[in-house]
Amino acid sequence: MTKNKNKNKDVLTIGPSKDENIEIDWSNIKSIELPKSIQNQGFKSGLSLGTSSFYWKPIDKTTDKPIISIDTSVDEDIFQSNPAEISELQEAVKGVIKGYSQVNSDEDAAAIKQAAVALDVYWKTLEKFVKGNQISTPNFNRLLKKLIGVIIDPSHEKGNVVDLVKNISNSEVDAIIIDYWYNPLTHISEYKDQLTGGISYIKKKWIDYWKEFSSDPIEQINLIDKHENTELFYENISEKDIQVYFALLPKYMWRIAQNERINQNSRIGIFYIVAGWGDFLEHNEIVQGLNLNAGNDTNGAKISDVNPSFTVNPNFNNLIFKE
Repeated sequence: MTKNKNKNKDVLTIGPSKDENIEIDWSNIKSIELPKSIQNQGFKSGLSLGTSSFYWKPIDKTTDKPIISIDTSVDEDIFQSNPAEISELQEAVKGVIKGYSQVNSDEDAAAIKQAAVALDVYWKTLEKFVKGNQISTPNFNRLLKKLIGVIIDPSHEKGNVVDLVKNISNSEVDAIIIDYWYNPLTHISEYKDQLTGGISYIKKKWIDYWKEFSSDPIEQINLIDKHENTELFYENISEKDIQVYFALLPKYMWRIAQNERINQNSRIGIFYIVAGWGDFLEHNEIVQGLNLNAGNDTNGAKISDVNPSFTVNPNFNNLIFKE
């Protein structure tokens, strides 16, 4: 995410580490600013650790549409713009502008100028674009290069096999990406079995479902019933203490995927496997740094109730298609 000049400094940064997976230099803990865009989405606080960022907020709604975040490193060429995707991109840009606005408005001139710098587009061009004017292909491509990150938040978690199978069986999804996060303060070997087991479970369930899929309604009912196997979900997810999240990526991301099997009508979903979040929160430095003190913070939130949200740049090299 880009830097914001608001005064609320609720995020911590920790680093650097001698070994990113094992040891952290706690002497460099300091407060940094929580992006206004995150605050406007209801997030209370967050943490940045190396290349990972996570935020927390109460679970307040259910949606398969993630928040868009800004990326500052991608520089690949993108195909020429498609007018059908303009409105979706406009909404994403409006969200960025509101994030910079002190009054949560996409018409805030100061916020538009800040967003324009972050998005590498002239501010007048950006202002006209969000008001419904056309945008040139080069500027459209600049926006695409920036708006490639998503925030996976608590509303995307699939806590039972019924919710999971609803996403597996979504006929509108043409391909999925499976990504993962684990406690960065511990060697990955601590979570290797959990992560590989969870990823394999999701991948196999997706492939098997669509390999066996039939348009016959009775066959569909039997297939869904077969995959809503609570015992297997418990063995691979619940018992291993991992969380599974799912979100639909914005439609315009088909361009970023640059895959011959993906087109403007395709939908891509992302499954995110998380292991070791509870262990991460138990580190004394994290507890003290977040001022949660193993009990209540100043807002009365218990550390056990903290729900993570993760900034993810989807890896389109790992697309898994229906077979």
